[in-house]
Amino acid sequence: MPPLKRKSVEFDLGDKYNEPDIPDTPRLTISRKRKDSHTTIHVPYLAGPYKQLNKIGKGSHSIVYKVTHPTSDATLALKKLPINDYKLKTNRRSTILKEIEIHKLVNGHKNIISMIDHFEIDATMYMVLELCGAGSLYDIICRSKRSLREWEAKRLMIQLCGAVDWIHEKNIVHADLKLSNILIDSSNNLQLCDFGHSFVSTDIDNNSINKFGTPNYLSPEIISNFILSDKKDLYFPKESDIWSIGIVLYAMIFDKTPFEATTLRSTYENIVECKYGFVENKRVSNKVKKLIQNILKIQPLERKTIVEIVSDDWFHTSYFPDEINLRENNSDLNSMFENELSTVSRYYSLTNYINCLIDAGLKKYLITPGNHNKNLQKKERRFMEGTHGVTKSKKYGKFDRQLKCLQDLSALKQLERLGKLSSNYFKILNSTSLNVEKANEILRDQCYFSLLSLNEAAYITELTQQRMPSRDSISTLKAPIMVSTIHQEENGVIRYQLSNQDIGSIYPNSHSLLRVKEEDAFWYICPDNEKGWISKYFDKAKIPKEFIELLTEVEQFGSKISNVSSNLPFITKSSTTEADIFLRKYTKFENFELFELSNALQFNFEDSGSIISIHENGQLISFNTMSNNEVLTMPLSAFYGSSEYNILADKINIIKCCLQIRTTMSES
Repeated sequence: MPPLKRKSVEFDLGDKYNEPDIPDTPRLTISRKRKDSHTTIHVPYLAGPYKQLNKIGKGSHSIVYKVTHPTSDATLALKKLPINDYKLKTNRRSTILKEIEIHKLVNGHKNIISMIDHFEIDATMYMVLELCGAGSLYDIICRSKRSLREWEAKRLMIQLCGAVDWIHEKNIVHADLKLSNILIDSSNNLQLCDFGHSFVSTDIDNNSINKFGTPNYLSPEIISNFILSDKKDLYFPKESDIWSIGIVLYAMIFDKTPFEATTLRSTYENIVECKYGFVENKRVSNKVKKLIQNILKIQPLERKTIVEIVSDDWFHTSYFPDEINLRENNSDLNSMFENELSTVSRYYSLTNYINCLIDAGLKKYLITPGNHNKNLQKKERRFMEGTHGVTKSKKYGKFDRQLKCLQDLSALKQLERLGKLSSNYFKILNSTSLNVEKANEILRDQCYFSLLSLNEAAYITELTQQRMPSRDSISTLKAPIMVSTIHQEENGVIRYQLSNQDIGSIYPNSHSLLRVKEEDAFWYICPDNEKGWISKYFDKAKIPKEFIELLTEVEQFGSKISNVSSNLPFITKSSTTEADIFLRKYTKFENFELFELSNALQFNFEDSGSIISIHENGQLISFNTMSNNEVLTMPLSAFYGSSEYNILADKINIIKCCLQIRTTMSES
């Protein structure tokens, strides 16, 4: 797939306002003898005419000129839209008026091109717009013959997200986000333009959608439902804009769109299947790749929201500039500058990041919602302002608090989004029943405190920049006993084996049997309305008659799986006084399994083979390493600063969402 290239058409590389949909055929050069080459445009309610200087852009239904204002002599852009389309033999008045009305609604944001005036003369509609002298981002990338550097893209992405968030709040969907609809002004700030495809999301009628944006930027649901077929299933308009943001980010970083193919049909197929890759031999951080992957999801509700995007680690864990200059392309200077980035203070970048969010209209996401407890606020402030050696000034403590608010809101938005997916992504395929409220309450508390510990550890690690301790310092931490094998029989009985080779069964009435291998004995366990669970220990030599058949079935299961390999090593109890472990509840979701054990919460992910356990009241985390089949255990705070967290971050986010759902749900 070739990089972005300018089509071979006549174009002034000076100041311009570029409109979308550049035609494949060369543009006709406007003769200076033509009536409209250097004309004045008289508007009845103005003292003088607009002076038309030169053509600076052309779209499929419009031409854009540079003009001077009648009274202020300010240089502006004038977009000329003929009402009658003689080629298609249609009247476009209603379409043009709709674009004007939508532009009126979204006026007032720093990163949206301002519409100053509009009027109609001789069956032609005119829109007077702010002029962006640097041209479109598409033009800039084509002229410089390079993609943007990550720190340049960061600033523009925050501004783009601020603009899209603004229009989405007004229930407007842009529907044609792309590089050529992103202008850069003289201060190198982003300006979103062209609302010709936009519509009000609350007024959308799936049966009347008949126009779309640019093919390379279309979302899978639009192509699947409205182009390749006529299913007209549920449409997610705002999430389609999010998809386009992901395409824009990819194009900024890699100088090409991800799904482009030799034919339009192939491009559509690539988009529907989300079939793309990253450019090889290009120095790009894993964090920006991961962000792109989290936006370009086939399922609309799996895509990050605006808040989740702007709070992503990619923005604030490395250099963030206070300004950028896209017009300069001094490779030697840039190379020298990039070598100095590693020495830039975290708080210098954090300051620029927070200020950019505020300038982009996203300040509302940096404030704790609701009535925050004042005493707690004071404690947080003292903590962040240096009492614990975290920051050096009140100013930086404020930025840390704002970042924490943003991350908390992002987590809530993620839970809200995935909550909508709970019937699919968190669809329960199988679960053991547990009809005793006290037992369910204990399980909900276990999930709640584990979630609390995960969030707290992430927060502290972010503040202190704590890093992974040495392997020697954590080698003494013992891994918990975990489930190594699980099997459900046709009669609904769940059989499982633990990593210490104890074997258990959970029966449809929620009662359990646990055979303790080392002691040649077994436990009978059942839920209780007062204590949650009660149990009784039996020596194998004195088995009650009613348990003989049940215990025989357990032994048979143990013999059947004796040669089955496991991703977990054999783990023994520390002492004979250590409590025996049993499985309280088992839940199988679409993509992972949750084991609620008496000592831990264990998550098994089928796609990667990852096994993660949170134990010791949420203070420790254990996970298997696929390379040498061992289980590594460390404090949660140390885990968040480790390289292993980068590998398992996606899984941790799924665990958080699952725990949030489990703390609020009743028995399912």
